Amino acid sequence: MEIGPTESGVSRERRIPAKRPPTIELLMEQLFVVQRLGRWLSRETHGDAYVRVRELNELIHQAQRQLRDIQKGTNEANKRFVHEAADQALQQLTQRTNSGRAGRGQDPG
Repeated sequence: MEIGPTESGVSRERRIPAKRPPTIELLMEQLFVVQRLGRWLSRETHGDAYVRVRELNELIHQAQRQLRDIQKGTNEANKRFVHEAADQALQQLTQRTNSGRAGRGQDPG
């Protein structure tokens, strides 16, 4: 599957149905697999290479932590967005209801 730009300038990835897992979840799954492979490699490695494999495994772990922080921040931002959108919709509904009552000569309170 090509993810890059097409002739129309629209990425083909944007045309994939929203049923696929979010990018962060896909990255988390892939990092989990990479971490397991890194552990496997550390069991098979000896000498000077072992130190470098440990460094690699630490970097993988740091990447996972960073991704979890990004996921947490994204989730918080999404929650704020949903709450703000709900508040705005409630305000608009209240204004419409009140203006409808006022137009019919009813007390908006």
